[in-house]
Amino acid sequence: MQLTKLSAKILITITGLVLLLSVTLISTIQFTLSKELLSELQKRGIRVAKDISRQGANYILTNDILNLRILVNGYKRTDPEIAFIYVINKQGDVLVHTFKEGFPFELTGQKHLEFKTSDFLITPVFIDKIKFFNISAPILKESIGCVHVGISEASLKAVVNKTIKLITIIVLAILFIMAIVGVILSWIITRPILQLVKVAQAVGMGDLNAKVDIKSQDELGQLGMAFNQMTNDLQKTQGQLVQAAKMASIGQLAAGLAHEINNPLTGVVNNVQLIKMMAAQKPDSTISMVELNDILNAIEQAGLRCKKITQSLLDFSHASKAVFKPVSINELVENTVGLINQELKLQNIVIRVEPEFGLPLIYGNSQLLQQVLMNLITNAQWAIKKKSGAARGLIIIKTFSSRQDNQVYIEVIDTGVGMPADVLAKIFEPFFTTKDVGEGTGLGLSVLFGIIKDHRGLIKAESQPGLGSTFTISLPVLQEGKQGG
Repeated sequence: MQLTKLSAKILITITGLVLLLSVTLISTIQFTLSKELLSELQKRGIRVAKDISRQGANYILTNDILNLRILVNGYKRTDPEIAFIYVINKQGDVLVHTFKEGFPFELTGQKHLEFKTSDFLITPVFIDKIKFFNISAPILKESIGCVHVGISEASLKAVVNKTIKLITIIVLAILFIMAIVGVILSWIITRPILQLVKVAQAVGMGDLNAKVDIKSQDELGQLGMAFNQMTNDLQKTQGQLVQAAKMASIGQLAAGLAHEINNPLTGVVNNVQLIKMMAAQKPDSTISMVELNDILNAIEQAGLRCKKITQSLLDFSHASKAVFKPVSINELVENTVGLINQELKLQNIVIRVEPEFGLPLIYGNSQLLQQVLMNLITNAQWAIKKKSGAARGLIIIKTFSSRQDNQVYIEVIDTGVGMPADVLAKIFEPFFTTKDVGEGTGLGLSVLFGIIKDHRGLIKAESQPGLGSTFTISLPVLQEGKQGG
């Protein structure tokens, strides 16, 4: 069970509250118990003093000291909370006492007491620095003497401490149980939050297929459902963004494509005019089949070239569907370069393709992958144009495979302006861009990252300021019987 900062806060809060309540409870119990025990012991002492006063009056009147001592010692033995008992006569002489080591001098001042408004008195006294409560009761209204009963504060504290010790053990046990409950509760609360954080980080890295698996019906469950709905909406928005980027790319490619189509169409027109001219010059002659076949072949090649360009444009512009199928990376590169090559030539940028022949197929969405490649090429185009003093630019696209890791690789290398390390570390973050407002019409690199991740692939970048950049895409080779996206 992982203890996070939030769960630690919850655990510390619960423990702190229980500890605070425990200290408050123990202090309150200690104060209340001390007060109640003192009151109870004092009542007991008063009762004993009055009983001895009532029963011992006759012994004092008859000077029966022996029975008076038996009476006093009997009460002392039967009540362990009583520290001492002594009886004095009217003159203040001690008749009997329960002190084993003689009557203490500290009590000499307690012999003559006046009972003005009550039939007992409670006076604190110290004997050998130990505090006692001396409870006094007159005998026959003090006409013949007085009974003194002592209650030790130490015995009172001992009872209180014993009780507090027991309560403390109980509180510690409760505290331990609450700590366990706190850990479990914090885990129950933080586990879905940790899951939300993990999925949010995955979405931030472009994985829009990440979903939160919180099945509870509480607020956290509702938050998870709302989060999943948000990722679904983002997937739809990403699809719309990809399509919008395609339309923007087509707008950028318009001039180059028009020039690319114009050349073969010019050839078609020229060949048709040639046939018409030959027919006009030799109205009575027949054009040889060889000449006609050559002209028709030239027209056919020009038409097929136009068809290929327009078909590539149509395929590129179609709205992408979530359909994965075997894809040839070399064919993908050829089609993409065919769309943008003429525009790059107009900007004095050379694009060179270095394919590995016999490249294994991969399993993916050709339209999304073509859009990724198109965006990397247009980014390279922008970086080359941005580089000051660049008379001529170069973009190299390499394809190759590795049998060791069963991966197909695409490298897009440019001689553009390059990027410093701090920028390179952020390029795949959502909404991050190095372009000024109005300069970017393609997809952000974070979206490209998500598309490649959906293909179970990786994309990484290397760059140095002034030396250009290299983007490398790796995609898993198509395995028989293991097609999946």
